[in-house]
Amino acid sequence: MEIDELKELLEQNLEISRQSLKILKKIRHDILWRRFFALAKFAIIIGILIWGYVALEPYFAQLQSTFQNLFRVQQALDPSNLPPEIKKLLKPSQ
Repeated sequence: MEIDELKELLEQNLEISRQSLKILKKIRHDILWRRFFALAKFAIIIGILIWGYVALEPYFAQLQSTFQNLFRVQQALDPSNLPPEIKKLLKPSQ
């Protein structure tokens, strides 16, 4: 009778081990897919950033040129850059 009990316990243990192995294989499969999709997501984000830079770079260059022109206009309008004759005309008479 004791041998039968041991045999039954070993069979139960074997069945539980098989079920655990199935679960472990599913977990490993899930981990593999998660890694794949994480890498794919990273590649898509990097691709979008590169495409955005390439597509928008001419606009950024144009925007930079516009700001440089505005800075030049601001410097030209600075009172310290005016010729002395105009400075005399603009000075309030005392």
